[in-house]
Amino acid sequence: MRQNRGFTLIELMITVAIVGILGGIAYPSYQAYVKRAYRADARAQILDMAQKQERYYSSNNTYLAIAAPTTAAPAGWQNWAGGGTMTGRKYDISVTLGAGGTSYTITAAPSNGFTDTSCGTYTMTSANVRGNTGNSMTSADCWSK
Repeated sequence: MRQNRGFTLIELMITVAIVGILGGIAYPSYQAYVKRAYRADARAQILDMAQKQERYYSSNNTYLAIAAPTTAAPAGWQNWAGGGTMTGRKYDISVTLGAGGTSYTITAAPSNGFTDTSCGTYTMTSANVRGNTGNSMTSADCWSK
C-alpha cells in the first residue's frame, strides 16, 4: 500500500480559517496602535512648540509670530513652513497669536490622508487649556492616551 504525502483539503481549510481569524483580530489592533502613535507625535509636537514659545516669551516679552522659514529665526524654529504651519507628518501643527502677541493657540490638525474621528484636531493655548474636536473621546482621554 502506498502512503500519500501532502495536506488534505480539510487541513488546508482549517489553516486558512485560523490565519483569517488571527488576521481579523490583529489588523484592527495594529491600526489602533498606529493611530495612538500618530496622536502621541502630535501631542509631542504641540508641547515642543509650547516650550519654544515660552522660552521666546521669557526673553522677549512676546510670543513669536511664525510666518516663513528663515535662517535668521531662533534655533529650532527653522523647520516651520510658511503660514506658520509645520507640515509633512500626519498632523499639521500651526500657531495662532492673540492680540499683541501676548497669547497663542497651537493647533494640530490631521493631514496627509490621515483621519482621526476619535480625537480629531488637538488644541492648546498659552494658558495650558487643552482641547480636541473629536466626537468619541473626551479631551482628557485624548491628551492622556
